[in-house]
Amino acid sequence: MHCKITAAYLKRKVRNTFKSPNVAIARLASRKGFVLTAAIAAGIVGASFLIWFIPQNNSSIAGTTIAGYDKILADTYSQHTTLAVAMAYKFNQWKSGNLSSAQITEDISAAKFQVKDMSQRLAQANPTAEWKKSFVNYSKSLDSFAAYLDAMQKKVQSDDKSAPDVEMNRLKQESDGFVDELEKKS
Repeated sequence: MHCKITAAYLKRKVRNTFKSPNVAIARLASRKGFVLTAAIAAGIVGASFLIWFIPQNNSSIAGTTIAGYDKILADTYSQHTTLAVAMAYKFNQWKSGNLSSAQITEDISAAKFQVKDMSQRLAQANPTAEWKKSFVNYSKSLDSFAAYLDAMQKKVQSDDKSAPDVEMNRLKQESDGFVDELEKKS
């Protein structure tokens, strides 16, 4: 016997299929499965974002590598050396009358700000024990350089262009001495 499938027969079959308890459980399980899968995916995406985001914004949390400590010192050395040469040149220009007192005073203030910024960068690096002494020595070098800039500023304020720069020379040599000590260890 051949059974004729009609539209009414299909509608009844579909209606009865969704009324059966097994189908209801299957539909409920698929919803729970979907929610569970979505929660797991969201957790993975969130964790991946945190792993990417945290090291990008806080290098002390992620830990600075040895190459990172070396780079911090090298960058500081480069900036410090450039600043020292520029300030010595500008001071000589002031002494020879080619630079006004107002201009060199402004340059000294800017240099002091840069030295403070370099010191803060060294302090925030949190070096390991093997790098600690190098960072402390370079911080001392920057402190001596800041004192050198203070002595330069006093000389400019007193408009003393002819007297020997004994105190300035001593502070500059002290600053350079700390850097030379670092170079010997490298």
